[in-house]
Amino acid sequence: MAKQYPVWLSDMFGKIIDSKEDEKILKFTLLGIPLLQLEFIENRSDKNRQLFYITGGLLSKRSNTGWLEFRSILEGEYIITAIHEFVPRLPWIIYKYTQAKAHLYVMKQFEKYLSSFQLNTDK
Repeated sequence: MAKQYPVWLSDMFGKIIDSKEDEKILKFTLLGIPLLQLEFIENRSDKNRQLFYITGGLLSKRSNTGWLEFRSILEGEYIITAIHEFVPRLPWIIYKYTQAKAHLYVMKQFEKYLSSFQLNTDK
């Protein structure tokens, strides 16, 4: 799941939002502007749970807190995606009506993509 998300995201936005992976670092850019940088946490991840520290980018206020988690439960039947301890750069009142809404939309689209992917693999 963690490997599929950046590929899907770049495809969804027609490469306007792009992702690049360099060893353990994953960078998301918008027209070349760094939006978010994630670092894979190898020692806390396994096949059912992949964790990434949020280490930078324009959307994040801090580079020393926060992580993104992809977790598979019930033998892969469900996927949980969560952001923990993230501190947005935008003031909260603006963040919750803009960036948070955009993130919810993107994750709902990813959910639809995964559902159709699952349906296609069941055939």
